[in-house]
Amino acid sequence: MVPCELSIKVLQQVTGLLIPQERNFEYHHICSFDECYNNSIYFLGKKINNINLPCKNAKDSIYFVEKTVLSDNASSDSIIIYVENARDVMMKILLYLEEGVLDDFIDDDYYITDKKSKIHKTAVINNNAAIGSRVIIGSHVYIGKNVTIGDDTRIFSGVRIIRNVSIGKNCLIRENSVIGGGGFGIEKDESGNNIHIPQLGGVVIGNYVEIGALNTVCSGTIKPTYVGDYVKTDDHIHIAHNDLIENNTIITAGVIISGSVVIKQDSWIGINSSIKQGVKIGGNSLIGMAACVNKDVQEGTTVIGNPAKEISEFIKIQNKINSIL
Repeated sequence: MVPCELSIKVLQQVTGLLIPQERNFEYHHICSFDECYNNSIYFLGKKINNINLPCKNAKDSIYFVEKTVLSDNASSDSIIIYVENARDVMMKILLYLEEGVLDDFIDDDYYITDKKSKIHKTAVINNNAAIGSRVIIGSHVYIGKNVTIGDDTRIFSGVRIIRNVSIGKNCLIRENSVIGGGGFGIEKDESGNNIHIPQLGGVVIGNYVEIGALNTVCSGTIKPTYVGDYVKTDDHIHIAHNDLIENNTIITAGVIISGSVVIKQDSWIGINSSIKQGVKIGGNSLIGMAACVNKDVQEGTTVIGNPAKEISEFIKIQNKINSIL
């Protein structure tokens, strides 16, 4: 349950939906379908087909549903709004509430710039850095030389943005991530000793990107590491130097992406998977959980296993092994 104070008027503005206002309720909770609280907001999608759900007994509530199973079961004093995508409506409402939570979080320890950005007093920002409008920068953040932060971006506590980094507008950088530091580049000298290669090419992050907590996005060697628009990364992810990650890619928790990897747009990188340096992953691909990708993946392909193989090939091999055993 998420506490809230939302009127029908606000819900209309946030969702863009036409909602009857003859019952001008205030809604105090956003609830899961297995909870029953009065004056609440519920979202029921196509996957929910149990007509005896506890939420249907809630009074003075509002239901955003994708099918008609509630029509004869919800209390008569509640409102049912049929929508194409209940999850989309939920997202809009939660985003609205999140903005309010962030505003409540801002206190006297923040100062406001002439561009209406809010910066915590413990943040360290290089004089050379350029901060856009309405940016929020949390406690103990470090922003180094030649860094630009786009409008309406939020940077949470403990983030380190080292140098030569460009971050677009409406981005979210979560706690304790490090962006733009030197990656792991090694060369042998004449005596065979390991020598570090400086990586100064920086990082470019597009618009509407979310970088999860405890991520590492390493600087490119000469050209920048690139993260495209609407890329979303979960927590504990390593993105190495010279990587190119195209728009709308999703990277789930624990993923390790080695250097010079190319991931084309709209791909899904599964939890705890690893991608070898120099590999190219085609667009609309799916990398399965814990897959070890050591060669290129064609567009629109699902690969699983270690080493990662196209799913039908993997099943054939597994069936042969099972028959032998």
